[in-house]
Amino acid sequence: IRKWRLRMCIQKKRTEFGKQCRFTDGDTQILESILPTDVYDDDYEQRNPVVTGVDTTRHWSETEVNTERVIIRNASMRHTEGGWPKDVD
Repeated sequence: IRKWRLRMCIQKKRTEFGKQCRFTDGDTQILESILPTDVYDDDYEQRNPVVTGVDTTRHWSETEVNTERVIIRNASMRHTEGGWPKDVD
């Protein structure tokens, strides 16, 4: 069994990150309005459902689990009247 260890270290100074984004609230603007059309329907073929795989690499998976056993016990309690001890009035 081979274990692959891939690691990439990227080091940058704080000044190379760029400026902090500052967002402000503003009015809503419609930049473009495109109406639906049937002109291009003949150029396309409808497929339903569409499921396509585009990954050409092999799928590798490795999982290691090393846990300690935990002993548990189910316990219950029966309350017949309230939750106070009998000496409390």
